[in-house]
Amino acid sequence: MAAYSDLQVKYIKELRDSGRSWEDVTKAFNDRFDDNKTFNAIRKTYKRFEDSNIDDDSIIKSLEKSRRAEVANRKLRKEQNVLLDKQLALQDVIDTVKDLISTLQVKKFNIAKPKKSTKKNKKKKPKMVIEPLISDIHYGLKTKTYNAGKARTAMKKMAQLSIEEMERYSKSYTIEKFNILLNGDLIQSATMHKDSGKACEMTNAQQIALAIESLFNDFILPIALTGHKVDIIGMCGNHDRESVDRPTVDPGITYFTYAIYKALEQLAIHAGLKNVNFNIPTESYLVYEIFGSHFLLEHGDSMRQGTLKELETQINKRSVQCDKLIKGIRVGHFHNDTVANIGRYIKNGSPVSDDHYGNMLGYKSRPCQLINYYVETDRDTPYYHTLVVNLE
Repeated sequence: MAAYSDLQVKYIKELRDSGRSWEDVTKAFNDRFDDNKTFNAIRKTYKRFEDSNIDDDSIIKSLEKSRRAEVANRKLRKEQNVLLDKQLALQDVIDTVKDLISTLQVKKFNIAKPKKSTKKNKKKKPKMVIEPLISDIHYGLKTKTYNAGKARTAMKKMAQLSIEEMERYSKSYTIEKFNILLNGDLIQSATMHKDSGKACEMTNAQQIALAIESLFNDFILPIALTGHKVDIIGMCGNHDRESVDRPTVDPGITYFTYAIYKALEQLAIHAGLKNVNFNIPTESYLVYEIFGSHFLLEHGDSMRQGTLKELETQINKRSVQCDKLIKGIRVGHFHNDTVANIGRYIKNGSPVSDDHYGNMLGYKSRPCQLINYYVETDRDTPYYHTLVVNLE
């Protein structure tokens, strides 16, 4: 039997107790509550609650409870719809990019084959991993000293130096792979704050398009053409989203970065770059492995200042969370390069030197990005050293 509210039960009792016939009670009830209850259903309800005492206070309380539940459900549905709309919109972007790339006549590139050691050099060279750390590019941001052109120049320089470093170290090491860390804040976002548009020279859609074009042509492609294996980890930042609200569920596939990374992945596939692999975590962090040691990658916006103490706390928290011994952390976000404790703590810089928010707070960053190096060794950590690339 369908549930009746206190108000409905009281209405049935009042009508019946006043001497009305069951036919009249049924018709009056259905007219008032826009329902289609049967004669027998109304009569059974009356018999069930015949001896109960339903006063006005209990009806009011029942209505209040019902109203609160209705408001809560409406709010929950609204939040769910907003989240769903954003997710569907992002997926539409990704599907559109996939369809577009699949129809393009993408040029197939000739990928070089890494040089092998000559027979004269019988000594086996130790293995090395070269790790460009890319973050806080802020494509779309425009300041007195920074714009889209500067961002693209920075990425070209990072690719050039990464390749030069590979060639230099190849004389003494076997280059195992490039481990590229794309660690968030790739775009500035013209909608994140109410006045974000004033700091941007283009819309979010244009920023995303610029990020895809620049990261692929200026950075990933030149490195991939060396023929070495290229593993790319794609993380979200805090500027890579539409609004200041931070999604807590699967941010890695909710932010604009997901569309960027999936587009880059599709471009690599259609360009025939079989040596390029993408890892796009759903969470805001990832513990990855190099030569048997684990390292933590996250953007860093969950920390307040990014002090060494905070970085150590984060390492310990993630170690317990993942049940792995983490040897070091790599973050961006703070626009300030720091390398400490034999690579245990590494903060990346940014190509940007004078962003508006930092100027307001009295900060000035040194424009740079980092390249980390690891070697296969019996030491406690495979970390070797870090090159700070001056992008000023």
